[in-house]
Amino acid sequence: MLDSLNSLQKSEENRGLRIIIKDLIRQLTQGISLADAMNHHDYFFSIDEIELVRSAQVTGNLVETLYDIADELENVERINSKIKKALTYPTMLIGVSIVAVVLLLMFAIPSIVSMSCDEL
Repeated sequence: MLDSLNSLQKSEENRGLRIIIKDLIRQLTQGISLADAMNHHDYFFSIDEIELVRSAQVTGNLVETLYDIADELENVERINSKIKKALTYPTMLIGVSIVAVVLLLMFAIPSIVSMSCDEL
């Protein structure tokens, strides 16, 4: 476990994540369980992930559970990416529509109203 975390820390480009990994390594070398070490970073790891790791440590299925968590995180990221792509076009349409309505209210409608008033 420590070798994997050390390798991950060396290859990680994100400074914040490197700091978290370094702290996990420190805590693991002090004898703290992985779940408890992760719990110190509950702003980064979800409660579900921490509890899955905790139960996996008890049952001895840690490797399989970590793979399952990684797969789930990849699926969530893939779905979020698809949602963002799907919302791009409607968001642009709404933005253009708002601009068009504002332009109509500022320029077209006042000139139509002034022409109508001139005819009276």
